[in-house]
Amino acid sequence: MQKIRQLILGHFRLKVVALVIATVIWLVSTGRDQTTQTVNVALTIEPPREGVILQVNLPSGDAAESEVPGGHTYIYQVELYGPQNTIDSIAPNALTAQWGFPDIRTEDIPPGQVRTEKIPLRLVKISGVRMGVEIRNPKPESLEVKLDRLITKQLAVQDRLVYEDPADRKRKPVEKASDGCAEGFQVTRKTLWPRSAFVRGPQSVLGAMDSIETEDTYVSDLAPPRRDITTRLISQIPGTPYGRVPIECADDKVDITLDVDELVRARVLKGVPVIVAHREPFFYNVTILSVDGQKRDFGPDGPTVDFEVKGPGSLVSQLAAEDPGVRAILDLADVKAPTTRPVEKPLTIILPNGIRLGGNPPRVEYEVKPAVTPRAPEELEE
Repeated sequence: MQKIRQLILGHFRLKVVALVIATVIWLVSTGRDQTTQTVNVALTIEPPREGVILQVNLPSGDAAESEVPGGHTYIYQVELYGPQNTIDSIAPNALTAQWGFPDIRTEDIPPGQVRTEKIPLRLVKISGVRMGVEIRNPKPESLEVKLDRLITKQLAVQDRLVYEDPADRKRKPVEKASDGCAEGFQVTRKTLWPRSAFVRGPQSVLGAMDSIETEDTYVSDLAPPRRDITTRLISQIPGTPYGRVPIECADDKVDITLDVDELVRARVLKGVPVIVAHREPFFYNVTILSVDGQKRDFGPDGPTVDFEVKGPGSLVSQLAAEDPGVRAILDLADVKAPTTRPVEKPLTIILPNGIRLGGNPPRVEYEVKPAVTPRAPEELEE
């Protein structure tokens, strides 16, 4: 007993001085005024079950979103209240939290609808907070989560070609056949492959979509004969209630082929002979009375018509009425008897490759009469 008393009371003054010094050091190190500091918290929302996808409404832009493998991370803010030194000892970006919806299944979401859940951030447990520090005032107060069915849908592919407008040097969408082409040329044909794609994403977004666009694809100084371009489908759908919604596509590569030719020119082709096509034998005479409602006296060379053609300038300028590739046909293959009155019918116009008719085909008015066969003199004597 004497030894215990001596152990406690021995060097008593020295022990009191040591206690005072220790108390002063503790007060200096941790006894400063309480303070409040705003910090970021990284909340990871774990992915739901297979077949379910989640989207989050971020109120007033107070939280920022970033993707992490297997889920989404949303950065929001809280206030830390406690000793200054303790709060200062928390490393930046060290506060994390997790939330999930493991019990929600596909069948819990009605077809064609979404399920709404709220995450009250004041109830979320935050990791990395030191003892003695209080968490206050999360901003925003909650996150609204939409749980949606994950579907796969076939959508038509649409290109998003852009070019630099020479007038203001800004990139704009291609709207005319000549946009993005060298001077004097135009795109005469555009082919996309594949023409459709299977896209996987939220039902509430994909359900209202009929097509999906490619990324912006720049074209410049296009000239004959063709240009082959490889681009990709967009990876996110913009303009939804949830901002930009990520989507998945098994193969997002799109090949675009552009056939380029000269700008289209128009020209009236005059004096094209009209060819009458009929069955053999044909025991009738055909007389063309008018073209497009105008009476014409065609003379000994037979009936001719005029019509407008369009196509690349070099082809149109060289085209002639006598060209073997140009034909105006009056098709009477179904005529089996003479007409009792004049008949009106459009001509069939055949043109070389790359040339097209500028308007409606000409219409001719014609009549069919029995052919008169002259009799021999001996037949007349009989």
